[in-house]
Amino acid sequence: MLKVGAIVLAAGFSSRMGENKLLLKASGECMIVTTVSQLVRANLREVIVVTGHQREEIERALRGYVVRFATCDDFRRGMGRSLAVGINALSKELDGALICLGDMPFVKTNQIEAVIRTFDGHNGGVIVAPIHDGRRGHPVLFPQTCFTAMAKLDTDAGARDIIYANRDILIELEIDSADVLKDVDDPVVAKQWGYK
Repeated sequence: MLKVGAIVLAAGFSSRMGENKLLLKASGECMIVTTVSQLVRANLREVIVVTGHQREEIERALRGYVVRFATCDDFRRGMGRSLAVGINALSKELDGALICLGDMPFVKTNQIEAVIRTFDGHNGGVIVAPIHDGRRGHPVLFPQTCFTAMAKLDTDAGARDIIYANRDILIELEIDSADVLKDVDDPVVAKQWGYK
């Protein structure tokens, strides 16, 4: 089995939400806790949580989970900057990195494991992105060969350009659930899914 780690992006302002959505609760559990709890059950070598806005609150919410934290002091520069901080915090011997959004609490452990199995089945030489109903979702798994470019990211586009530049090694894995598409990005959606 190849060595895969995960980076959870949890540094942003949640500006459309008006408050830090990662700390909102559904059934008594913070969104970031739900997201991370699914990851730590998967076959990962390590989980890095990139924090920024309300860093101490996020870290407190995840107390007791086996994760490492990396602080992105200039998180205002966008998702790419947070992603670069996460890549630079990873252990050097990893074969791949799963990029996860903190506001996608519906992604399940078995879906994460399916992405990892696909990556493993191609000897770590591919980018694996889950898709559902023709739409690309998250988390996306990148091979170690992409790490140098990812460590230089500095825009809000995240890793989109890296996927485009490496589309010849992109595998889109069909997932039979919309979980991989659901992000909590505004108050209406949050309320609809029980977060408050």
